[in-house]
Order: sequence, then C-alpha cells, then structure tokens
Amino acid sequence: MLSLTAALMCVFLTGYVSGLWAEGEVLESLFDGTLPLPPRAAFEPVWSLIYLLEILALTAAIADGRLRKLLKFWLAAGVMSPLACKAFFGGAKIFSLGLMTEITVLYLVITFKFAEKTKVLWLTTLPIALWHAYLTAINFLTVIP
Repeated sequence: MLSLTAALMCVFLTGYVSGLWAEGEVLESLFDGTLPLPPRAAFEPVWSLIYLLEILALTAAIADGRLRKLLKFWLAAGVMSPLACKAFFGGAKIFSLGLMTEITVLYLVITFKFAEKTKVLWLTTLPIALWHAYLTAINFLTVIP
C-alpha cells in the first residue's frame, strides 16, 4: 500500500506542477493547425491514461526489488517534466527540447529494463515512452522554422 501511495503522490505532483505551466498563448498556438496534433479534447484522456500507466509501473518499481534501481530514472524524469513544461510554455523551446529528449531516453531505459526483468509489465512503460517521444517531436517541430 505504501508503494501505491508513493506512486500516486509522485505522479500527481509531477502532473499538477506541469499543468500549472501548460497554458497561455503558447498552448493556444499549438492547436492552430500547423502541427500534427490530435484534437485538443484528446489530450485529457491521453494524459489520464499516461498517468494511470505511470502509477501502475511506478508502484511495481517501488514494490519490486529488481525494479527499485530504476527509481532514480523515475525521479529524474519526474523532476525534468515540470521544468520542460515551464521552459516550453515560457518560450525556451530549445531548452525544453533538450529536457524532453532526456525524459524520452529515461523512459526508454525504464521500458527496456522492465522488459528485461518482467514478462508483461513493460507494456505499461512503452506507451509512456512513446508519448514522450511524440511530445519531443512536437517540441522539435516548434523549434525549427
């Protein structure tokens, strides 16, 4: 139960702080039709699914001694996510791109390690890594002219 509580707290805190900065003119300009984005209404259910998968995977990582070594990767991604959001929506898109690239790499490492140590649990981390790779690509498209 403690592992679930810790996972919920981490995911909620990361998502909440990131969401504080995901607003304003930059957010509105993302949906002007120039970027390959799904409809704006799709982001809430997608993020809800990503958060649920993060809670499941992080709970397993906290509870399972074989996966506990990955907590430093989760922590790094959890710290960098709000920073990347703040940078992106604050206009520092190149800095945000660097952070998003690192976050994607961290989630890919987590996914590969989960695949090594578990039979199916890596399926919870793969969509997280792919979603962050997609967001990194969108970030890149906002940087290039």
